[in-house]
Amino acid sequence: MKSRLLPALVGLMTTIAMVTVGGGMTDVAMASSSPTRLSDSAVAAYKAQHDTKAAYVRAVAAAYARHNAQKRAKYGSRSATAARSANVAAAPLSVVSGSGWAYLSPLNQQGEQRSYWCGPATVSMVAWTVPGPSNVNQSTAASWMGTNTSGTSEGQETSGLNHFVGVPDYGWSFYGFVSMNGNPTSSQRATFLSDLKIDVSLNSPVAGDAWEVVGGPHLVGHPNQQIFHWFEIGGWNTNNGKSYYADPATSVWSTVPPYSWFSTYTMETILGGRGYAW
Repeated sequence: MKSRLLPALVGLMTTIAMVTVGGGMTDVAMASSSPTRLSDSAVAAYKAQHDTKAAYVRAVAAAYARHNAQKRAKYGSRSATAARSANVAAAPLSVVSGSGWAYLSPLNQQGEQRSYWCGPATVSMVAWTVPGPSNVNQSTAASWMGTNTSGTSEGQETSGLNHFVGVPDYGWSFYGFVSMNGNPTSSQRATFLSDLKIDVSLNSPVAGDAWEVVGGPHLVGHPNQQIFHWFEIGGWNTNNGKSYYADPATSVWSTVPPYSWFSTYTMETILGGRGYAW
């Protein structure tokens, strides 16, 4: 998670804070003393004006576009048991499900061991959640992906997921990256939920690539600052419009719970301007 200097989008900005928690660049950010919820369009406008990684994120997503289409075609209409590789199929399903909902149990959660290791923590959490031989610690994942104080990029995170989880557990480079507009379209929102359903049915969480801005929506317990952050999404419920996630930022802020059910629509808005690896 990282912070950038924000203009006065939401009234008086009073508290100076440094946020260095895993996802993007490290700068001083200003937190509002009286948060005002920005509209989705205002959040998107801010992101469009301040996105220094837009071309890179689009390029990573374009590189995985064919992969993503093949994965949807391969798994979208097949049963979970039939679709899993031999390694994963040998283990029992960890999916708890009912009419209109499903989640992974147990969903591994770890606090990031360094303030910029949300990317390695998420890879390790996914590795320990997916049944099979893939178990990796945060230090090994960080070293292999090249994580530094600027965090873990979209390309690094997706490659790390494939190296430590996709190939050993599913027998191929299972994970791809999908980008989302600053204000995700209805099609992008529907695709996210569909992709989440596929991965959960196959015993895998999705790695969310959050971009939170001052005055915009935040994950549970996150302060009102600009934050870039990787986290693990492991469930969905269309009955109440929520998704289930595990947050490695528990070691950064005491206000962050390890697990939360959270509005899927709001989560998609938070992913706007970045995306997810699934």
